[in-house]
Amino acid sequence: MNSSYYESKTVTYPTIPIDEVKHVPVSCGSFPSASPQRKYMGDEQLTILEKQGFTIGLAKALFDNCDAFPVRFWIVDNSGSMNKPDGHRMIETRTENDVKIVESTRWEEIKECVQYHSNLAALLFLPTTFKVHRLSLILKCLSNN
Repeated sequence: MNSSYYESKTVTYPTIPIDEVKHVPVSCGSFPSASPQRKYMGDEQLTILEKQGFTIGLAKALFDNCDAFPVRFWIVDNSGSMNKPDGHRMIETRTENDVKIVESTRWEEIKECVQYHSNLAALLFLPTTFKVHRLSLILKCLSNN
């Protein structure tokens, strides 16, 4: 494809100058700690991850990453643009280990993503918080502070 195709599809997002962003100190003691149930990866956890296509090494690296980042926070966009039908989802086919990519709205796409990651967090006993926010409100709040 030629570069004019990409240039015509360029979207400009509002930027916030770095000197306008306010940093709020947060005490590390206010975050929940890693779950005491997650001391080592059990055979059941490893089997589930392998069925999803993880290699043993990747599954162990994922588990080790939980120690480096014991708490996860997600901010999920709920703006009007999430109704745009330019998202994609994976649908299982009748053939084993085969998926089909189908078009969807951005909201359908992010719902599937959040569902997967919430299940993964439960499997790994990893404290995770999901917050649904309108991106435009977040940008407005950041630019007003």
